[in-house]
Amino acid sequence: MSESESEEEFPDVARAMESRDRYRRRLRRSETPADRLERFRELQIRAFQTLRESPSGWAHFLRRNYRKRRMKRGNDGVWRPVTDP
Repeated sequence: MSESESEEEFPDVARAMESRDRYRRRLRRSETPADRLERFRELQIRAFQTLRESPSGWAHFLRRNYRKRRMKRGNDGVWRPVTDP
Protein backbone atom coordinates (compact mmCIF):
# COMPACT_ATOMS: atom_id res chain seq x y z
CA MET A 1 0.00 0.00 0.00
CA SER A 2 1.50 3.33 -1.00
CA GLU A 3 1.45 6.42 1.19
CA SER A 4 -1.16 8.14 -0.98
CA GLU A 5 -3.42 5.06 -0.80
CA SER A 6 -3.22 5.03 2.99
CA GLU A 7 -4.04 8.76 3.10
CA GLU A 8 -7.09 8.11 0.91
CA GLU A 9 -8.18 5.22 3.13
CA PHE A 10 -7.64 7.06 6.41
CA PRO A 11 -7.95 10.79 5.66
CA ASP A 12 -8.73 11.73 9.27
CA VAL A 13 -5.64 9.95 10.58
CA ALA A 14 -3.39 11.53 7.95
CA ARG A 15 -4.83 14.96 8.67
CA ALA A 16 -4.37 14.47 12.42
CA MET A 17 -0.75 13.38 11.94
CA GLU A 18 -0.01 16.39 9.75
CA SER A 19 -1.54 18.66 12.35
CA ARG A 20 0.48 17.01 15.14
CA ASP A 21 3.69 17.29 13.10
CA ARG A 22 3.10 20.99 12.42
CA TYR A 23 2.50 21.57 16.13
CA ARG A 24 5.70 19.70 17.11
CA ARG A 25 7.77 21.58 14.53
CA ARG A 26 6.40 24.89 15.85
CA LEU A 27 7.35 23.85 19.41
CA ARG A 28 10.88 22.87 18.34
CA ARG A 29 11.41 26.16 16.49
CA SER A 30 10.45 28.10 19.61
CA GLU A 31 13.00 26.30 21.82
CA THR A 32 16.19 28.01 22.90
CA PRO A 33 19.51 26.20 22.48
CA ALA A 34 19.53 25.59 26.24
CA ASP A 35 16.07 24.00 25.99
CA ARG A 36 17.24 21.72 23.18
CA LEU A 37 20.29 20.66 25.16
CA GLU A 38 18.15 19.93 28.22
CA ARG A 39 15.74 17.84 26.13
CA PHE A 40 18.70 15.96 24.65
CA ARG A 41 20.14 15.33 28.13
CA GLU A 42 16.82 13.97 29.38
CA LEU A 43 16.50 11.73 26.33
CA GLN A 44 20.01 10.35 26.91
CA ILE A 45 19.22 9.64 30.57
CA ARG A 46 16.01 7.80 29.67
CA ALA A 47 17.75 5.84 26.90
CA PHE A 48 20.53 4.65 29.21
CA GLN A 49 18.02 3.77 31.95
CA THR A 50 16.12 1.65 29.44
CA LEU A 51 19.33 -0.05 28.28
CA ARG A 52 20.44 -0.81 31.83
CA GLU A 53 17.08 -2.42 32.63
CA SER A 54 17.92 -5.13 30.10
CA PRO A 55 21.19 -6.93 30.94
CA SER A 56 21.41 -8.52 27.49
CA GLY A 57 20.64 -5.18 25.82
CA TRP A 58 23.32 -3.44 27.89
CA ALA A 59 25.87 -6.16 27.06
CA HIS A 60 25.03 -5.88 23.35
CA PHE A 61 25.37 -2.08 23.50
CA LEU A 62 28.79 -2.30 25.15
CA ARG A 63 30.06 -4.92 22.67
CA ARG A 64 28.91 -2.83 19.72
CA ASN A 65 30.24 0.40 21.20
CA TYR A 66 33.69 -1.04 21.95
CA ARG A 67 33.85 -2.74 18.56
CA LYS A 68 33.00 0.53 16.78
CA ARG A 69 35.68 2.43 18.75
CA ARG A 70 38.53 -0.08 18.40
CA MET A 71 41.89 1.39 17.52
CA LYS A 72 45.24 -0.08 16.52
CA ARG A 73 48.68 1.38 16.11
CA GLY A 74 49.99 1.34 12.58
CA ASN A 75 53.57 0.70 11.52
CA ASP A 76 54.13 4.46 11.59
CA GLY A 77 53.08 4.61 15.26
CA VAL A 78 49.80 6.43 14.56
CA TRP A 79 46.60 5.12 16.17
CA ARG A 80 43.80 4.50 13.67
CA PRO A 81 40.28 3.03 13.85
CA VAL A 82 40.05 -0.70 13.10
CA THR A 83 37.75 -1.40 10.17
CA ASP A 84 35.57 -4.49 10.29
CA PRO A 85 35.99 -6.87 7.35
